[in-house]
Amino acid sequence: MAFLSGSFGSTKDYPQVLQAVADVLPLTYLIRLMQAAYFHGTSLVHDLGAVAVVVAWGVAGLVVAVRRFEWQPREK
Repeated sequence: MAFLSGSFGSTKDYPQVLQAVADVLPLTYLIRLMQAAYFHGTSLVHDLGAVAVVVAWGVAGLVVAVRRFEWQPREK
């Protein structure tokens, strides 16, 4: 996910299919928000679309964790 999201360099030379995969990963949007804040001095919430994607992934992860996690081991 780190390589596809662009945390180690630009992704504009990637094939279209890899760019499409990167566009649905939450790290892509988090990197964009962090770069804008660091390099341009904008607020972390300046791009509400990117914030919405990161929050949606967080909520989805929370829902899966709540539904799947059990303190007791599952019976086989």
